[in-house]
Amino acid sequence: MNPLKHVLQRTALALAATLLCQIAWAAAEVSNLTGTAQAIPGAGAPRALKQGDRVNQGETVSTGAGSSIVMTFDDGQIVALTANSRLAINTYSYNKEKPAESNVLLNLASGGMRAITGLIGKAKPSNVAYRAGNATIGIRGTDLEIGADGEDLFVIANDGEAEVESPGTLTGWVPLSGNMFGMPLPLPTDALHLAALRATVNKTTGFVRILGISRRTTPEQVRQLILNSPALANIRRGLTDQQLQQFINNAVSSVRATQRATSGVSLVLTNLGEGTAKVNVPSGSGGGTSTLPSCSTISPVTAQNPGGNCRP
Repeated sequence: MNPLKHVLQRTALALAATLLCQIAWAAAEVSNLTGTAQAIPGAGAPRALKQGDRVNQGETVSTGAGSSIVMTFDDGQIVALTANSRLAINTYSYNKEKPAESNVLLNLASGGMRAITGLIGKAKPSNVAYRAGNATIGIRGTDLEIGADGEDLFVIANDGEAEVESPGTLTGWVPLSGNMFGMPLPLPTDALHLAALRATVNKTTGFVRILGISRRTTPEQVRQLILNSPALANIRRGLTDQQLQQFINNAVSSVRATQRATSGVSLVLTNLGEGTAKVNVPSGSGGGTSTLPSCSTISPVTAQNPGGNCRP
């Protein structure tokens, strides 16, 4: 084997192994932690979390007062929790080679969560689901904000789409007068009254349920209605905290950088295996990109020729 090629292969493999080790987490890694949080296993004592710790399937993550946590899952999914939140990782199985055969089920018992789906959600959205209160939320490649306090709930989509399935009555708008919120909103013209409802949530339509009454309306109206529930309003404030937003953005940037680096290593390994690589060489007066064969794949005479058209 050509010595230089051997060195390149070993270097690429070592880099690939390093990257894989970095993302081979049990379920998720704590990317950022402000205040206190703990992981509560199904059996055994809770353990205090710190940045860099791993969180496993079957554990419940709990945040303290004035605290927040950002977690990065194996597939690049980002989950952030606000203060006084409890999130159970009911199911998390990730097949790196076949993301579409993976599954995610997260259960937000209380508090606030922002979830940005990763490779599993991109490969097969139907295999990712969240629960909050007594509602089940299915996603279609999305960035969601979810707040839960008992059976009170709100769901807002920053991007993508989700479907909220929940028992209760769904109305399009709050009545003009005599409503429990006392808000002067239009009387519904197409109210839906269902024993079990399904509401689509996207960038133009949100979902809120307070005191057993569910509404599907604009995100702005959802934010206004949330103000009538002190608990949900506090959760919403936590999700929009600027520091938490920055920590989430940092986690997203880190995931994207890792994925780009991993893709680059895969391309190098593929090119080495095929014995060809893209290299920049002069192409006429304007230059350009050309694919040259490996010197080890052509005749020794050409390979030893200083002017031979091959790469080392």
